[in-house]
Amino acid sequence: MVKAILDPVRSGLRVCAVFYGHPGVFVYPSHRAVEMARKEGFRAWMAPAVSAEDCLFADLGVDPARSGCQSYEATSFLARQRIIDPHTALILWQVGVIGDSSVRDPGTCNKAGLSALMDVLSQTHGPHHQVVVFRAAQWPICRPHIEPVAVADLLQADITALSTLYVPPKENPPRDRQMIDRLGLDDGLHPAGSASERPQ
Repeated sequence: MVKAILDPVRSGLRVCAVFYGHPGVFVYPSHRAVEMARKEGFRAWMAPAVSAEDCLFADLGVDPARSGCQSYEATSFLARQRIIDPHTALILWQVGVIGDSSVRDPGTCNKAGLSALMDVLSQTHGPHHQVVVFRAAQWPICRPHIEPVAVADLLQADITALSTLYVPPKENPPRDRQMIDRLGLDDGLHPAGSASERPQ
């Protein structure tokens, strides 16, 4: 794919490569093509677009600014012993193909990998914690797939290679009263007397 993009650039053409979703999210050829083009002296840049994560925020009504957000590819999340903050939202990509790099059918799900993920989430959030299996709408006429399910029931959920898992925070984080006072915040964590707290 990188060669297909760069060969016409090298021959003097102006090239625009279009990918589904965001060209910089889970798309190796886009990053590599821009990198190589620049090294060879060509002007190259990547324009932003809508990713599955952006769709998730909109379709689930989630604001990452409220609790924070961790986002990992699911296999890397498990294999690299990521530190989980249960007070923060967690987004896991490609939960249907954990540990499987050879998937050819996007409708498949690696149950063994999913089972390993369930074990980890059961320890950090509890088996009854409600998560959401999400697939963004692939076409304008389609609806997104939104399936709330308990961690313990993930093996029965409709999970494919295209599925993303949203794990809401387990609970609110504790407050540091000393720091809140030091920063001059009120209980809503706004600056005391700020416009956001004043009657309009």
